[in-house]
This record gives sequence, C-alpha cells and structure tokens, in this order.
Amino acid sequence: EGSVRVSHSSIDVEAPPTSVPAVLLATTLLPKLRTSVDVSVLDNVAATEPFRIGVWSPWTSTGYFVVFGPAPENLIVAETIAGGADDTTLFGGQVLDSTSLGHYQLGSSYTVTFVVDKAAGSIATAVSGVDGTSASDSVNSRQFPAIFGNVQVSLAASASPGEGSSHAVLRNFGLMLPHQRLWAVKVDDPVERLILIALALAGLLLAGIKIVAVLLRQISRS
Repeated sequence: EGSVRVSHSSIDVEAPPTSVPAVLLATTLLPKLRTSVDVSVLDNVAATEPFRIGVWSPWTSTGYFVVFGPAPENLIVAETIAGGADDTTLFGGQVLDSTSLGHYQLGSSYTVTFVVDKAAGSIATAVSGVDGTSASDSVNSRQFPAIFGNVQVSLAASASPGEGSSHAVLRNFGLMLPHQRLWAVKVDDPVERLILIALALAGLLLAGIKIVAVLLRQISRS
C-alpha cells in the first residue's frame, strides 16, 4: 500500500507498485479559492503517473489537474478530466485537454498555484521552479462548464504509479479563501428598489423625529 505521512512542515507521498495514495487538502462550496504548494518529485521509476494535484468536483466527476508525468520526459502538464471515479481524488476518466507547462527534475522544488473564481468563470494554475520553469494555464466556464456549477470543489493530490513507483513531498502549503459577500443580493426589480428607498427614507424620517423630540425636551427643561 501507498503511504501519506503528514507533519507540521510537509506531506510525504510514497507510492509503491499498484498503489494509489491520495490526500485531500481542502473542500469548499465557496466560489473563490486560492492555494499554493511546493512540490518535489523524488522518485518516478517506471511510474505511469508519478504525481498530480488539482481541483475537482465529486458531484460532477470533473477536474483540473497539474500532472508530473513519467520518465524519461518528466513533463508537467495541465489536464482537464471528465468521467472519473469519485474517491479521495478523481481517478481515471477521459482527458479532454492537455497543456504542457514544462519539464521537471527529480528532487527540484516547483511551486504550484491554483486560483478558483467561479463568479468570473475561471480556474487558473501556474507552475514555477528554481530551474527556470515558469508557465501558466487556465480553463473557463465556456470550455468546461460542469466544474463551475454550485457544487463543492476539492483540492487533492495523488500518485498512480502503476507497476512502477513514485515518491513526492509537498511543503509550504497555503490556502486562502478571499472575502466573499455571500449575504449581499443585488436588487434589479424597480418596484423592490422603490420599496427599499421608501423604507430608507422612512428610517431617516423616524430618526429625525427622534432627534427633534430630544432637543425639544432639553429646551423645555432649560
């Protein structure tokens, strides 16, 4: 079996042959999410998929992942996937689109970021490394509408080495949920707008009457 070891400073993912270790990093129904983590792939001997990390929806079985691919190419690619099996992460499925983000070196650290903004209809990712790797990609609601619905999305990492093995370490994980005014509702109906204006004016009038009454009492006592 594979193993996921978590400490205060790192998450260590080891995947021997035929194992599929996975770790769930975050789950939210909120429309905005920002995350960043440093990824180091230490071993990818004959591994089919040494490591991947991404956001996906268990409700629609769709996801958007950054994949650290097999040797000898050691490609880093961004993939949109549909029709996978629900578990800790999205397994299998059909790759609908794939974009190359560069190559990785064993043992080197690569910062992977995701910015989810359902309101804007966009999920963006970027990968950068000390070896000069610097690339970005994004998917929008027109290209990939399923994942942008009013459903939970999860951030998950996993390895699927097949008959090979892999080993990856995550460090400096950061998660931010930007301020989101979920309580605010814009009113476009003209009748409702007039009612709100009338209520606001009535409130001001009542406040004015209260102030005048207080002043009159003070005058009468003087």
